[in-house]
Amino acid sequence: MTNNDSRPPEDDDQQTTTPDADSLATDEAVSDQPATPNTDSLATDEAASDQLPTLNTDSLAADEAASDQPPTPPEQQTETLPAQTPEQSPTALTTTEPESSVPRTKALMVVRDLKKTYRLGRDTYVQALRGISLDVNPGEFVAVMGPSGSGKSTFMHLIGCLDRPTSGEYWLSGRLVSSLSPDELASVRNQMIGFVFQGFNLLARANALKNVELPMVYSGMPRGERRRRAERVLRLVGLERWMDHKPMELSGGQQQRVAIARSLVNGPVVLLADEPTGNLDSLTGLEIMGVLQALNEQGMTIVLVTHDPHVASFAKRRVEFLDGQVINDVLVEPLSARDEWVRVASEQAAALAGENNGEEVQVMEEHNKV
Repeated sequence: MTNNDSRPPEDDDQQTTTPDADSLATDEAVSDQPATPNTDSLATDEAASDQLPTLNTDSLAADEAASDQPPTPPEQQTETLPAQTPEQSPTALTTTEPESSVPRTKALMVVRDLKKTYRLGRDTYVQALRGISLDVNPGEFVAVMGPSGSGKSTFMHLIGCLDRPTSGEYWLSGRLVSSLSPDELASVRNQMIGFVFQGFNLLARANALKNVELPMVYSGMPRGERRRRAERVLRLVGLERWMDHKPMELSGGQQQRVAIARSLVNGPVVLLADEPTGNLDSLTGLEIMGVLQALNEQGMTIVLVTHDPHVASFAKRRVEFLDGQVINDVLVEPLSARDEWVRVASEQAAALAGENNGEEVQVMEEHNKV
């Protein structure tokens, strides 16, 4: 059970509180302000071309360069997700629970009557969660939706082991984590959960490779293994040519892909994404959703928190929150982020071509008048 003196997130739609150094190792990121994308510095081959870019096989690699030629759909991914080492596997972390208390389910995440109450001032209490119960099975892609104040960010805090519930139970990979000590929760966060936030939380003075290696530094992994795993996940998200680039030399979409790679590097059992497209334009947002869909197709379990129905439409299951309760939980047929990217990119190319033709006609009319 947790102390009721804790305070809730100031805004349910704002970026989720960054985990401590044992999980995402963002202590240094606090001192180094998150980098702002610098589009003028993106000297990529695709941007140099007047053709719409071909979607990268790993990440959709969508740039915003426009043309009147439709883009080419991607091929199947060849890279695979990093596997956990025996020391990092869920069973290595799991302690034996009483047999009668273990949920009789194959679900990866089990939440039972989860409640969270915050104390504001002397006599004011806020019930952020009012008894949430749901299961998340291995390989699911779940979108948690709800307006500001619905409790979805509080729910993300609890299942991400960033906070502890007032009451109720939360099981992850067969382990009751809702009653763990702070040190035990830190180990779970570092080894079993990957986080992707609206803000990229990258170290400004470190290149992409060093940013991805950071969680492994805190988990005590040898230097050679850290580099090998970091290079592998950067290739997985299509950034093999940008490993030596610092955040200021990357676009917003590329920075978020670095953040996704960092979340995968310790081989988590679940990926938690809180408004991962919130700081991105529509086309780059589709690129990131394509990366998440590709990871899910490889078996990664993903729980995404968003207030945007369009972003939620790419998930396979939709859970809606209101006033700290689940009001709807349905399986849906997801949209293809790749197909949506092709459609939006083609529309933008056509619009740009129309603007150019209009300017040419106007110049000719003015010339004829002369």
